[in-house]
Amino acid sequence: MLSRLTAQFKSVLLSVVLLLPFGSRLLAEIDDAPLLALSRDHVAVAEGKKMYQSLCFSCHGHRLEGGTGYDLRDGEWIHGSAPSSILNSIAKGFPEKGMVAYETVFDEATLANVVAYILSERIGFQDLRYQVYYAPAEPSSLETLVQGALTGEGSLPNGYADTNIPANDTFAIVLRAG
Repeated sequence: MLSRLTAQFKSVLLSVVLLLPFGSRLLAEIDDAPLLALSRDHVAVAEGKKMYQSLCFSCHGHRLEGGTGYDLRDGEWIHGSAPSSILNSIAKGFPEKGMVAYETVFDEATLANVVAYILSERIGFQDLRYQVYYAPAEPSSLETLVQGALTGEGSLPNGYADTNIPANDTFAIVLRAG
């Protein structure tokens, strides 16, 4: 009897040892694009919302507004706001802060649906790049302005508009996705 239990234990232990590196490798290699696409899939978002409402709301709020845990709607993320970073944070957890490593309980598809839900509820500007053009004091059309002097360009930090971007008093800002 003892030898049979020992054999079963070894089998389970070997399975865990073999699966852990595989699971870690998958999470490390995941790209942001599929997660962003998933955030536009109504079925995935609905599944992610169900999971979120049953597990995450107690710390992060019913509407992701925060509580004991952080607000998940904005661009201010301590551990990275990229979709793959969010997935990794959910998967690995923060046991020292009371957040379970959910990869030990759920598969990657389930966790990806939670990420899809979180991404679908974000507020603020996302993935926007800006260009700042000098604007003369006299009124002008946007088409005319963008043919003028480009005085700056970049991306919006943390998804929020930055009032320090313009370099002069009269300017036009053009925002473009990605």
